[in-house]
Amino acid sequence: MYRSNIIREDKERDSNIKLGTIHLIGLYLSFGLTSFNTHQLFIVPPTILFFILSLPFFVLAVIKNSLLIEHYKTYSFLVAAFLYLMLTQLAIGAPFARSVGFYISILYFPLTAFFAKHLSLKSIVSVINFFIRSSILIFIFELIFRITNPDLTYEQFNFGQDVRWIYKYKFSSILYADSNGTGIHLVIVFFFILYWSSKIKKRFRIEKLIILLLIFLSFSRASWAATFLGIFFFPTINSNNNLNKLLFVCAAFFIVSLSLIVVSPVLSNDLSLISKIGLIDKLNTYIEDATIMDIIFGIGFSNSLSLLGYYPHSYFIVLLMESGILGLFFMLTMFLGIFLNAGSRILIILIPFFVVTLSATITFMPFFYAVLGIIFILETNYRQIPKSSL
Repeated sequence: MYRSNIIREDKERDSNIKLGTIHLIGLYLSFGLTSFNTHQLFIVPPTILFFILSLPFFVLAVIKNSLLIEHYKTYSFLVAAFLYLMLTQLAIGAPFARSVGFYISILYFPLTAFFAKHLSLKSIVSVINFFIRSSILIFIFELIFRITNPDLTYEQFNFGQDVRWIYKYKFSSILYADSNGTGIHLVIVFFFILYWSSKIKKRFRIEKLIILLLIFLSFSRASWAATFLGIFFFPTINSNNNLNKLLFVCAAFFIVSLSLIVVSPVLSNDLSLISKIGLIDKLNTYIEDATIMDIIFGIGFSNSLSLLGYYPHSYFIVLLMESGILGLFFMLTMFLGIFLNAGSRILIILIPFFVVTLSATITFMPFFYAVLGIIFILETNYRQIPKSSL
């Protein structure tokens, strides 16, 4: 009897070790490696391959321990958005090859949350540390390549003579078609480090400074604005005092309004700003000419490119045009559901994201949804992080 109990305990221990390994590998694939998101070096981004590789580990984890998927209320918002968008886009006839990245991006949230939920805190910390370090290394390499391989189309524009000189260093990224995509990615990584720093009471000074420098050298003004506003709002989000939050919101509104008044004469000749105003005009024209079905259900993912002649650099305008009012509603409802269940600290990521994507966009953002997934689990399961886990 005693010997059989020992054998049973050994089998359970081995089973738990194997299950933990499955979850750990799954979390590396669904979160730790998401900064390997190059669109330029490979036909298929590595993050799509990582997603596919993570699915067998997800199935194994469910079968091996009959795990119930928790947080079903949050996932219901996400599943509703995912199913609605996929089914309507198929019905519209949107090109599936151009849409699949968007669908996979959304699925990174529940996948990351599932693997993290069933791992020890120490294992989660090890994956987070890997994510931060690998992201910094990747973006340093991206910067070196982009700066040393300028786009010669803009060679005639020199520093101090014409603002278009920065475009020499925007279109030779090894990760994205232009450095606006790099800027979005860097903003998410920076504010995740800011979140994690406040969570575990560790400064991460060097990491923050490196990412801030990389954001500046992305030459993405949308990323600069998102970083400024995100840092400004950070004490508000991190505070438990509602009066402080109200005061910060009022101060932010005042500062943004004053900044717009001061810099508007300078920006009046800015090509990027002019293109955004032109995009709003084109959106108004589209709404006036579009059918009621197009306004409600959209014209299909990637079809705004053929309609406008260029891909609009505004995430929510793209969503509105390509997935319609209902598609935009489902996506905003999904973000609201995540916020309501995870709490206000998820805004550390969401506010900069909403700002940066007003003037720049990429639709394949597994890193963004993976970061939301890891923060969601940390906020719902680990309000305090003991030092022994770090």
